Amino acid sequence: MISAGDKLGGRFQSLINISYSILLPDGIYTTAEAITESYSHLMAVLRDIIGKHCISFTVNTKERFLLQSFNMMPPHGKRQHLPPLKVLSNLPDSVIDDILMRLPLRDAVRTSILSKKWRYNWCRLPQLTVDETLWQTTKDLISPKIKFTNIIYHLLALHTGPICKFILSISDRVNCPKIDNLICFLSRNGIQHLVLQLPFRGNLYKLPSSFFTCSQLRHLVLRQCLIRSSPLFKGFDRLISLELGGVTISSEFLGSLISKCPLLENLVLKHV
Repeated sequence: MISAGDKLGGRFQSLINISYSILLPDGIYTTAEAITESYSHLMAVLRDIIGKHCISFTVNTKERFLLQSFNMMPPHGKRQHLPPLKVLSNLPDSVIDDILMRLPLRDAVRTSILSKKWRYNWCRLPQLTVDETLWQTTKDLISPKIKFTNIIYHLLALHTGPICKFILSISDRVNCPKIDNLICFLSRNGIQHLVLQLPFRGNLYKLPSSFFTCSQLRHLVLRQCLIRSSPLFKGFDRLISLELGGVTISSEFLGSLISKCPLLENLVLKHV
């Protein structure tokens, strides 16, 4: 495990900031007990993931031995006793990425405490799901709006590379400018599958103009949004699946939207 001094220094401080509710359980902890609790949780989760999916990883003989040692399921039923962190630190990046893809974002971020090799791997995940599980704790000392704002801010600051799939599912009204910034960020990072599931109550969230520049979209789900025409909209020429639920959109723009999706195969309209 990383030392306390290393943990709080440099860029890792940003990971502590995003971890208001993610990195460590139940709020902002910096105690050794909290680090140990989060570490123990992660090791249990990783053992389960590796145990279930070990056979699907593309690895050589040495790497498979490491995986089998870690989840204590080696060949011939003989247990190996390699230190868990040594096993994790010697895994190839491709396997680490595969493991992270199978974790909820909350646990993927928490892997930053395992070792230097794992510290920023989650920052390049191509698929992200942001929902209340990221900030719900048994000690809700910070309001959901503040937690959401901090998570989105640091997520945008830390993430590198393309984001192919993004799901935003929230039940409470949050800071709309932050959602605007998020969609603008996604539009510049190759988003192909976007799901926006927003609160039923209150004013509908109006999609920003940057949404209409998501030129690589292939799958789109919008719920509880206000969709208005934009001069930036030239069509989604790669979109094959569209679901609209509880949105407000004019019949004219709905017709224009559909007509400018030449590859559209699946269309679902609910309460439109």
